[in-house]
Amino acid sequence: MNAGAKLFTPETWLPYGMSAHLTYQAYSNSNTFNRDNQWVGIGLTLPLSGPNAAPRYIRPQSQQEGVDQQAPTINLQQASSVAQTKKEAAPAITKVEKKVTAEKTAPTHSLTRLTQRLTAYGFENVSVGTRQDELVVRLENNLFNVNEIDSLGVVLGLINEEMSQPKFVFVLLNNNLPVVKVSGTQQDLNNLFDADNLGQIPARTNLTITTNQLYKALDGVNWDSNRESSHLFKPRVIFSPSIYSTIGSEYGVFDYSLALATNVQVPVWTGAWWT
Repeated sequence: MNAGAKLFTPETWLPYGMSAHLTYQAYSNSNTFNRDNQWVGIGLTLPLSGPNAAPRYIRPQSQQEGVDQQAPTINLQQASSVAQTKKEAAPAITKVEKKVTAEKTAPTHSLTRLTQRLTAYGFENVSVGTRQDELVVRLENNLFNVNEIDSLGVVLGLINEEMSQPKFVFVLLNNNLPVVKVSGTQQDLNNLFDADNLGQIPARTNLTITTNQLYKALDGVNWDSNRESSHLFKPRVIFSPSIYSTIGSEYGVFDYSLALATNVQVPVWTGAWWT
């Protein structure tokens, strides 16, 4: 039987999401040899990923309660801006002047060019087509692995520059399985990527982001291209740190094994990996 107390600092006391605690064990009925039945300990917790309040997400607060009551909504404008400045990918997307050109009056050429730009950027399983007055795009993101929201910003930027239809539907794939759908109008994208609004409050944008009924979003599409730059049978080598540790084992106070883990993954069919 043990008795004691543990005190934690309030969330607002320390920066960067850190927290500190003080532990005091006042009593223990253990009769283990050389055991300290009374002791004091201090601890500090530091999140390696940074604070939770990432600016990429907006959590509207209730004016009455002063607390979060709505689900996070994605700030795609900021996400696209972040994605465009990433050094790991191709050069940033530049703003194209909104003017009527021969390219805008040639939908087939626009679809082919969009496919070429998406595959040249490095996306896989690229399919571009139309359904009535909609432009439909689906693709696999294996470029932005820290946060796939960055890939949404890049793809929507390219769609904005190439689309000649009044509406669009974009479906993001994982191992050729649809996971996220973004839909809206050409005017929504114009408002989102208007150069005059970057860094400011954007004009009203009614983009819809959902994970429901994704397969229906791909029904009845007249595909101009289908699964360009397939992801199948492309081996990927992943390096990551691996540590196993034990505190207070029969070997010592702290025992650890630190290694560089190497993992090879090969997609073999839709939804399946060999690893």
